[in-house]
Amino acid sequence: MIWQPSTNLIVSTGFAVISPTALPTSFLYFATTTDDFVGYLANNARGVAYPAVVARDFEEAQLLIPPISLVETFNSFTEPPLAQIHNLRLQNRKLKAARDLLLPKLMSGEIAV
Repeated sequence: MIWQPSTNLIVSTGFAVISPTALPTSFLYFATTTDDFVGYLANNARGVAYPAVVARDFEEAQLLIPPISLVETFNSFTEPPLAQIHNLRLQNRKLKAARDLLLPKLMSGEIAV
């Protein structure tokens, strides 16, 4: 899942991009990562060397969608942790970059502690 993607995001043709239009991102994410949905995709994959599904497989997939009030309640519980996961991943990237910049300087004695 790409949380809050930029408008000019480019992804590989080896990935299916599903963008929510009428449902919250959290609901669509969890609905399309269930064992049943993944099994549906696996059963509809075509190709021998590189099995893949096509856009039509997603378009024809059926999702059980509860009443919108329940979807909104679900989203109110699931969106904050998903947003936090995204933010923590960003922080981890920045911390790794800082570590990679500072560690050689610390090891060489260029920076004294």
